[in-house]
Amino acid sequence: EVTNMSKVDCYVLKKEKLLFIIVMVSFTYVISLGFLNRLFGDQILIIALLNLLFLVVLFMSIQLERITNLNKFNNTRGYGRFVIIFSLSCLVLLITYFIPVITAPLLGITILISLSFSPTIGMTCGIYFVMVQALILNYTTTTVIELLFFVVCGALLSLLLQKKHYILNVDIMIFMLSISAEILFQYFASFQGDLQMILSGMILGVVNIVLVTVCFPFITKSDELYYENTLDYLLDIHFPLIQDLRSCSEPLFIHGIQVSKAAGTCANKLHLNVKLAAAGGLYYRLGLFEEKKGNYPGEILGMKNQFPSDLLQLIGEYKGEKQPFSTPESALVDI
Repeated sequence: EVTNMSKVDCYVLKKEKLLFIIVMVSFTYVISLGFLNRLFGDQILIIALLNLLFLVVLFMSIQLERITNLNKFNNTRGYGRFVIIFSLSCLVLLITYFIPVITAPLLGITILISLSFSPTIGMTCGIYFVMVQALILNYTTTTVIELLFFVVCGALLSLLLQKKHYILNVDIMIFMLSISAEILFQYFASFQGDLQMILSGMILGVVNIVLVTVCFPFITKSDELYYENTLDYLLDIHFPLIQDLRSCSEPLFIHGIQVSKAAGTCANKLHLNVKLAAAGGLYYRLGLFEEKKGNYPGEILGMKNQFPSDLLQLIGEYKGEKQPFSTPESALVDI
């Protein structure tokens, strides 16, 4: 129990430190961009207050996702990854300030932030970057609409990019969207076309693709580590949910431990996912502890405790009542 409490305290402490870094990075970004554009005094103060307003909205969004259990990355690793991607985005936008030939690569930035945390947070940060760039750099209405278009497209493409085998398709779509949007919006602003529009769109497309291609393996690897660590944590005897189950029914707790060991041993011999099978065996009767038995077998409690999606699916397929078994691990636990 002492070990478990130290984990919780460490998690809260790290999360608060990481969110503080977001505050510092965002203020550094807006103040630096303001000074580069020769804003001083009241102008910098107003930008700083608007930045504070963004932080309030951002933290409200994060809190909402935590309460509604919609975000599987609501953990120290997820926050850390979000801090890295957000900081990188601010750095890239400061660098592109010195390259006026291209628009801010908000398509790639929104994709990365959406993948690192959630599409909602990705769109929130994307709109924030548009607001800051528009106010400080005096963007035209057409340019603002173009950037907002990239933000929306980035959030949508992040959903497609979650399927790893679609990465080439997404890269092609990024390149085509960058070129076509840049040409169309710039032409609409002046009703004059030239080769520079095409060149600007091509450079923007390459920058967006490079951003996504370089950072995507880091995000994917982080997902894999998160999955493994989550299953380890769920199988830890000190995990709070296990202690709650034990306090409710010692016999069911012992039965779950026995099923978990048997499922893990069988999965090992069959070369299946041992940790998934063991966790499924431990929690497959989780629905018995929910207040509303109609939600059996345990989706609500599973979501509240950040169960991976395949574990939620496994316990939802128990006895095959809701749907047929989708994985060998699911069938093994039922046996």
